[in-house]
Amino acid sequence: PKVCSGVVAVLQPLSFDPDHTIVISNSGCTRLLTELTARFQDHMSRFCGPPLAWPLEGHEEANKEDLMAAGAGAEEKNELDPRIAKVCVQTLANLACANEPEKLEVGKPEFAKLPEAPGSVDVIVAAGGIQILGNLMSTHMTNPRLLEDAMCALSNIAYVSVDIQLEIGRVCIDTVVGVALN
Repeated sequence: PKVCSGVVAVLQPLSFDPDHTIVISNSGCTRLLTELTARFQDHMSRFCGPPLAWPLEGHEEANKEDLMAAGAGAEEKNELDPRIAKVCVQTLANLACANEPEKLEVGKPEFAKLPEAPGSVDVIVAAGGIQILGNLMSTHMTNPRLLEDAMCALSNIAYVSVDIQLEIGRVCIDTVVGVALN
Protein backbone atom coordinates (compact mmCIF):
# COMPACT_ATOMS: atom_id res chain seq x y z
CA PRO A 1 0.00 0.00 0.00
CA LYS A 2 2.82 2.43 0.79
CA VAL A 3 4.41 2.06 -2.65
CA CYS A 4 1.04 2.19 -4.43
CA SER A 5 0.11 5.29 -2.46
CA GLY A 6 3.30 6.95 -3.69
CA VAL A 7 2.71 5.91 -7.31
CA VAL A 8 -0.84 7.26 -7.40
CA ALA A 9 0.24 10.42 -5.58
CA VAL A 10 2.64 11.10 -8.47
CA LEU A 11 0.21 10.22 -11.29
CA GLN A 12 -2.85 12.08 -9.97
CA PRO A 13 -1.56 15.67 -10.30
CA LEU A 14 -0.04 14.84 -13.70
CA SER A 15 -3.44 13.62 -14.91
CA PHE A 16 -4.83 17.17 -14.91
CA ASP A 17 -2.63 18.12 -17.88
CA PRO A 18 -3.99 16.85 -21.24
CA ASP A 19 -0.51 16.14 -22.64
CA HIS A 20 0.46 14.17 -19.53
CA THR A 21 -2.88 12.35 -19.62
CA ILE A 22 -2.07 11.01 -23.07
CA VAL A 23 1.40 9.91 -21.98
CA ILE A 24 0.04 8.25 -18.82
CA SER A 25 -2.62 6.46 -20.86
CA ASN A 26 -0.11 5.25 -23.43
CA SER A 27 2.27 4.05 -20.70
CA GLY A 28 -0.02 1.30 -19.44
CA CYS A 29 -0.81 3.02 -16.14
CA THR A 30 -4.55 3.10 -16.86
CA ARG A 31 -4.91 -0.65 -16.36
CA LEU A 32 -2.72 -0.49 -13.26
CA LEU A 33 -4.85 2.29 -11.74
CA THR A 34 -8.03 0.32 -12.45
CA GLU A 35 -6.57 -2.76 -10.75
CA LEU A 36 -5.30 -0.74 -7.77
CA THR A 37 -8.79 0.73 -7.31
CA ALA A 38 -10.19 -2.78 -6.94
CA ARG A 39 -7.32 -4.03 -4.79
CA PHE A 40 -7.41 -1.15 -2.29
CA GLN A 41 -11.13 -0.32 -2.21
CA ASP A 42 -11.33 -1.38 1.44
CA HIS A 43 -7.88 -0.17 2.56
CA MET A 44 -8.46 2.68 4.98
CA SER A 45 -5.80 5.20 5.95
CA ARG A 46 -5.48 8.82 7.01
CA PHE A 47 -4.28 11.73 4.92
CA CYS A 48 -1.44 12.20 7.39
CA GLY A 49 0.75 9.44 8.67
CA PRO A 50 1.66 6.13 7.13
CA PRO A 51 -0.76 4.58 4.63
CA LEU A 52 -0.19 1.18 6.21
CA ALA A 53 -2.89 0.28 8.67
CA TRP A 54 -0.57 -1.93 10.70
CA PRO A 55 2.87 -1.40 12.24
CA LEU A 56 5.88 -2.70 10.35
CA GLU A 57 7.69 -5.58 12.04
CA GLY A 58 10.51 -4.23 14.19
CA HIS A 59 9.06 -0.70 14.14
CA GLU A 60 6.13 -1.21 16.50
CA GLU A 61 7.32 1.47 18.94
CA ALA A 62 7.71 4.09 16.23
CA ASN A 63 4.25 3.30 14.86
CA LYS A 64 2.40 3.37 18.19
CA GLU A 65 0.90 6.78 17.50
CA ASP A 66 -0.48 7.80 14.13
CA LEU A 67 0.66 11.18 12.94
CA MET A 68 -2.31 13.49 13.15
CA ALA A 69 -2.86 16.68 11.25
CA ALA A 70 -3.40 19.96 13.05
CA GLY A 71 -4.78 23.28 11.89
CA ALA A 72 -7.06 24.02 8.97
CA GLY A 73 -8.69 20.92 7.51
CA ALA A 74 -7.30 18.69 10.27
CA GLU A 75 -10.63 17.00 11.01
CA GLU A 76 -11.03 15.82 7.41
CA LYS A 77 -7.36 14.82 7.10
CA ASN A 78 -7.52 12.73 10.29
CA GLU A 79 -10.54 10.65 9.21
CA LEU A 80 -9.94 7.14 7.98
CA ASP A 81 -10.57 7.05 4.25
CA PRO A 82 -9.97 4.71 1.28
CA ARG A 83 -7.24 7.13 0.13
CA ILE A 84 -5.51 4.94 -2.42
CA ALA A 85 -8.74 3.97 -4.18
CA LYS A 86 -9.97 7.56 -4.05
CA VAL A 87 -6.84 8.95 -5.72
CA CYS A 88 -6.95 6.15 -8.30
CA VAL A 89 -10.56 7.06 -9.14
CA GLN A 90 -9.72 10.77 -9.42
CA THR A 91 -6.90 9.90 -11.80
CA LEU A 92 -9.05 7.50 -13.84
CA ALA A 93 -11.71 10.20 -14.19
CA ASN A 94 -9.07 12.50 -15.67
CA LEU A 95 -7.62 9.77 -17.90
CA ALA A 96 -11.10 8.97 -19.20
CA CYS A 97 -11.11 12.43 -20.75
CA ALA A 98 -8.36 11.21 -23.10
CA ASN A 99 -10.83 8.83 -24.67
CA GLU A 100 -9.49 8.61 -28.19
CA PRO A 101 -6.28 6.94 -29.34
CA GLU A 102 -4.00 9.93 -29.83
CA LYS A 103 -0.59 10.73 -31.16
CA LEU A 104 1.57 13.36 -29.55
CA GLU A 105 2.81 15.92 -32.05
CA VAL A 106 5.66 18.03 -30.83
CA GLY A 107 6.36 19.78 -34.11
CA LYS A 108 9.63 18.04 -34.90
CA PRO A 109 9.77 15.18 -37.42
CA GLU A 110 11.47 12.77 -35.02
CA PHE A 111 8.68 13.29 -32.46
CA ALA A 112 5.80 13.54 -34.93
CA LYS A 113 4.07 10.34 -33.89
CA LEU A 114 4.04 7.93 -31.02
CA PRO A 115 2.72 4.40 -31.52
CA GLU A 116 -1.06 4.32 -31.40
CA ALA A 117 -2.45 2.87 -28.19
CA PRO A 118 -6.02 2.09 -27.21
CA GLY A 119 -7.90 4.98 -25.64
CA SER A 120 -7.91 5.03 -21.85
CA VAL A 121 -11.66 4.40 -21.72
CA ASP A 122 -11.19 1.20 -23.73
CA VAL A 123 -8.55 0.09 -21.24
CA ILE A 124 -10.70 0.98 -18.21
CA VAL A 125 -13.70 -0.90 -19.61
CA ALA A 126 -11.60 -3.94 -20.62
CA ALA A 127 -10.06 -4.06 -17.13
CA GLY A 128 -13.52 -4.27 -15.52
CA GLY A 129 -13.50 -0.62 -14.49
CA ILE A 130 -17.27 -0.18 -14.67
CA GLN A 131 -17.84 -3.04 -12.22
CA ILE A 132 -14.96 -1.84 -10.04
CA LEU A 133 -16.40 1.69 -9.83
CA GLY A 134 -19.86 0.29 -9.07
CA ASN A 135 -18.47 -1.92 -6.29
CA LEU A 136 -16.46 0.97 -4.86
CA MET A 137 -19.52 3.23 -4.73
CA SER A 138 -21.62 0.46 -3.13
CA THR A 139 -18.96 -0.06 -0.47
CA HIS A 140 -18.57 3.64 0.36
CA MET A 141 -22.09 5.10 0.05
CA THR A 142 -21.35 7.53 2.91
CA ASN A 143 -18.22 9.02 1.32
CA PRO A 144 -19.43 12.00 -0.74
CA ARG A 145 -16.09 12.90 -2.31
CA LEU A 146 -15.40 9.34 -3.44
CA LEU A 147 -18.94 9.05 -4.82
CA GLU A 148 -18.52 12.33 -6.70
CA ASP A 149 -15.23 11.18 -8.22
CA ALA A 150 -16.59 7.75 -9.17
CA MET A 151 -19.67 9.32 -10.79
CA CYS A 152 -17.39 11.72 -12.67
CA ALA A 153 -15.30 8.77 -13.90
CA LEU A 154 -18.43 6.91 -15.02
CA SER A 155 -19.70 10.04 -16.75
CA ASN A 156 -16.43 10.51 -18.62
CA ILE A 157 -16.42 6.82 -19.57
CA ALA A 158 -20.07 6.96 -20.69
CA TYR A 159 -19.34 9.89 -22.99
CA VAL A 160 -17.47 7.62 -25.42
CA SER A 161 -20.28 5.42 -26.75
CA VAL A 162 -23.84 4.25 -26.38
CA ASP A 163 -22.54 0.69 -25.90
CA ILE A 164 -20.56 1.82 -22.85
CA GLN A 165 -23.60 3.71 -21.54
CA LEU A 166 -25.64 0.51 -21.83
CA GLU A 167 -22.89 -1.46 -20.09
CA ILE A 168 -22.90 1.02 -17.20
CA GLY A 169 -26.67 0.57 -17.01
CA ARG A 170 -26.37 -3.23 -16.96
CA VAL A 171 -23.55 -3.35 -14.44
CA CYS A 172 -24.23 -0.64 -11.87
CA ILE A 173 -27.41 1.36 -12.54
CA ASP A 174 -28.82 0.45 -9.10
CA THR A 175 -25.75 1.92 -7.44
CA VAL A 176 -25.79 5.03 -9.65
CA VAL A 177 -29.45 5.64 -8.79
CA GLY A 178 -28.71 4.99 -5.11
CA VAL A 179 -25.96 7.61 -5.20
CA ALA A 180 -28.29 10.10 -6.90
CA LEU A 181 -30.99 9.53 -4.29
CA ASN A 182 -28.56 9.57 -1.38
